[in-house]
Amino acid sequence: KEILRCDFDGNLCDWSVFNGSAIFENGANSSKVKINGPLTFIFSSGSFLKLQKRNEIDLLTLVSSLIKTPPKSVCITFHYYLFAADSKLLEFYKTNEQNEEFLLWSQLKSTSDKWRTTRLSLQTEEKSFSLKFKVLSNDVAFDSIFVTEGNCSFDGFCDFESDTCSFKQEEKNKNGFYWKRGKNSDSPGNTLPGVDHTTSLHGGHYLYTLNNNQNNLGVTTLSSSVIDFSFGTHCLSFWFYRQQENRDELNVWSEDAKDATTRRKLWSTIDNDFVDAEKWQFAQTSVASTTSFRIVFEALKKQTGIYTTTIALDDIRLNTQPCTPLASCDFNIDMCGFIADVSNVTFRHGYGRVKNDKNMQDSYIPPDDPTTKNVKC
Repeated sequence: KEILRCDFDGNLCDWSVFNGSAIFENGANSSKVKINGPLTFIFSSGSFLKLQKRNEIDLLTLVSSLIKTPPKSVCITFHYYLFAADSKLLEFYKTNEQNEEFLLWSQLKSTSDKWRTTRLSLQTEEKSFSLKFKVLSNDVAFDSIFVTEGNCSFDGFCDFESDTCSFKQEEKNKNGFYWKRGKNSDSPGNTLPGVDHTTSLHGGHYLYTLNNNQNNLGVTTLSSSVIDFSFGTHCLSFWFYRQQENRDELNVWSEDAKDATTRRKLWSTIDNDFVDAEKWQFAQTSVASTTSFRIVFEALKKQTGIYTTTIALDDIRLNTQPCTPLASCDFNIDMCGFIADVSNVTFRHGYGRVKNDKNMQDSYIPPDDPTTKNVKC
């Protein structure tokens, strides 16, 4: 059941803009986005919302109407675009009747030059509340914001920034070994990853295994909700972190949605040769399906004498297309597991546009993307 929705097809619906103005764009057909802004729609038609700040000082906000008598839990979905040369602020809040603000989500750096989708599960206790975006950039665009009843389910991607996306673990076993959602500051002794993979920030979230009993070994599993993709071969990718000198094991399984005993191993740290350095590492594996299934992550604690975390997970993605070789990438969708060394340069994944075309020669033409004739790379 939908509680609130706006596709920004020429109007703001139940939303209001403060300290700025609303501009409704239609992608590459608009001259205003030749240099920055989305080149395409999130959907096939209509328009999207770009926000124009009134000045450089005031914080621009996009605020929803009051949501009255909400259900106990809701799923908030929004599509946003944020591609900028410098780090920019984008924050999302819930505001109660007393005008108190509660931060639900934030993005503090530029993303790739494409639309991104965020889904947040929110437990509601108030009689009414509103939603608010705080924007500190003219390079932000929005499309299709909607609120539905019930928690969000796993829809093919989870970055753990707001919740676990319906991934569920078995009950905490007697050995005190289990999965937990958290961030770097949660662990005494700073044994967790310094930053998450999604945001590369200390406050970014991920899942990690926690061991409360150093004398016991253990096994803990994490299962997705039922996935009902079409028949065929899909690609599961994820980022994982394992402490140096740690030999605990991570396995990935698929299981039939109706029969948990029909597990098939997809991937394991045992079968793959990875660098043991303490950094996020990329992994992918094919998933063949003829029926509905679940994805199961299994962590095995194989060392005693360690109290703290062993393995962390972030940015789990299930695509409907087969995996491509790790060294093969056209960069039209994402970075394909490539990691940019940004120690000396600013690296952006985009489509060949420049921030200020006045600095370019009249004869300059961005290079063609050899893999497609529709966009620049």
